[in-house]
Amino acid sequence: MSAQPRRILTVAESAAYIGKSTKTVRRYIKKGLLPGEMVDGKFGPEIRIPRKSLDSLARRMSTASNASDNAYTFLQLYREASPEIKELVMKILVSSPEDEEKVSRGSFLLPFFRKRGGEKL
Repeated sequence: MSAQPRRILTVAESAAYIGKSTKTVRRYIKKGLLPGEMVDGKFGPEIRIPRKSLDSLARRMSTASNASDNAYTFLQLYREASPEIKELVMKILVSSPEDEEKVSRGSFLLPFFRKRGGEKL
């Protein structure tokens, strides 16, 4: 009979489970990204983290990583595009405030299309 995986993990076990350091796991708890509960341990209070919370965090981190990868790919395509396409993209990103959808897209993407000092690419 195989052993059931533990539902509540220590900080060290949690760090190994999500591939981060114990310091990072403690930072996630402090920032409220991971729920940690204090329990009485052999040498005093210890933090325990539910495995399902770690699974949820791993999914969120994966989604954020995918978004970052997509933005990077989009930037690469923009850099290789013709001047006409670049001009069209900039028009979309710096659209009028009346079009909320475009403004929302622009506010997210615009920093990717600017050099340091605010100069356009």
